[in-house]
Amino acid sequence: MIIANDSSVPPLSSPSSKNLSNGAAIPSHEVYYIRKKELLYNNDDAYRCIQRKPTLPGHPNVKLVHFRKFWENLFVVGQYWDTSLDGSTLSIEKKSTTSEHDAMDIDQPKAVGPPVSQATNDINVQGQAECTYTGRRISTGSKMPDQYREDLVRTFLETIIWALGCRIENPRMLPRLKLQNLLIPVRHSAIVYRAPMDRQKSRQGILEGPVMCVQCRSETTFEGNTGVADLLRETGAMLLVAQERAREGKEEVIPGKDKWWATMKRWGGGPGGEVGEVGEAPEGDIEMRDEGPPRAKRGKRQSKAKTRAMEAYNKLQGPSPTWDKRVTYMQIGKSKKQSYDDIYMISSLNHHISIVRLRVHPEYLNYITNGEHCRDLDPMQRPWYILEMVRSKWFDLLLPDDRLQAMRGIWGIMGFMMRTLEDEVEDE
Repeated sequence: MIIANDSSVPPLSSPSSKNLSNGAAIPSHEVYYIRKKELLYNNDDAYRCIQRKPTLPGHPNVKLVHFRKFWENLFVVGQYWDTSLDGSTLSIEKKSTTSEHDAMDIDQPKAVGPPVSQATNDINVQGQAECTYTGRRISTGSKMPDQYREDLVRTFLETIIWALGCRIENPRMLPRLKLQNLLIPVRHSAIVYRAPMDRQKSRQGILEGPVMCVQCRSETTFEGNTGVADLLRETGAMLLVAQERAREGKEEVIPGKDKWWATMKRWGGGPGGEVGEVGEAPEGDIEMRDEGPPRAKRGKRQSKAKTRAMEAYNKLQGPSPTWDKRVTYMQIGKSKKQSYDDIYMISSLNHHISIVRLRVHPEYLNYITNGEHCRDLDPMQRPWYILEMVRSKWFDLLLPDDRLQAMRGIWGIMGFMMRTLEDEVEDE
């Protein structure tokens, strides 16, 4: 397990003979401390750096290299969520209005209101107070676009996992959790894969894993059963990652493959022939009618769409595959001696992130996927049908200390998942 020593002075790097599970070298301590330094900058100083403004007197010079995109996205998110500078100023706007009685009036005004000495003034000055917002926000957090949150979490995570030989990608297939005969869509904002060391595979876009997933949600209020529904969203996303990791060494079985209803011709033998077949219509089936002037010729696009519909009807195909052909599914970080599989996810709400771990038994995955499970299990062990979920605290990405704690946690988990397993070394 690789956990960086979080002291104030970085230790000298020493060469190590150990490598990560993909063969890459373990990152040195300097790699961690450079990233740590960029996360501990004051928000205002970092914002001035990305806006190319001069440094304030007495403030340190900010140099953003690895987390520059993260700071750019944090500045955008802060325009909706950063309340540290919220305030208001009270301004009085003066406007002049003519007196109630014009100076040309002949009748004397009634003795009502201010004294006569003040009533001689033909202009009254009235003040109108206005409250002006002086903070950083331009709107409320509930109106922030979801893409801003996803970009913030993605850029924060990308800089960390890149140092440990991994990549973060958007889902290339529609994320769908398989519950026996059902495919339920779940939410995956991004997925972390291990990058192969082979350059040819890397150029082809082949990835290994998945290692963990990312889920960003836009909910801002949790009332009634909303919290339970949010927990189910997280559980569904992590169960899909567990199903994908359990595909190691297996081949996809597409429903309907080599079945009669997916290979026979699609025509029941009714009058008129198959769809798209040109022939004479039987007498009495169609009534003759006056269609009036001939219609304009249909466009090529409409005729092609009709032809494609006929071909799709005649060419009966089974369901499309749900596995990504460019992903080598592997249980990275799982020892062969371990029965349970630990699934990690970065969950995000508002401007916070949390690290979630779900421990799943393979029999549980077999039950929800195929409806089968083995009853001959050791009764002394923990039951296979129990899901164990553990969550860290919610880290506020607007606070430097929380950013550092989140980075330490993700760095430690990625180092643990990317370690070289002892049983694999013994097999070699």
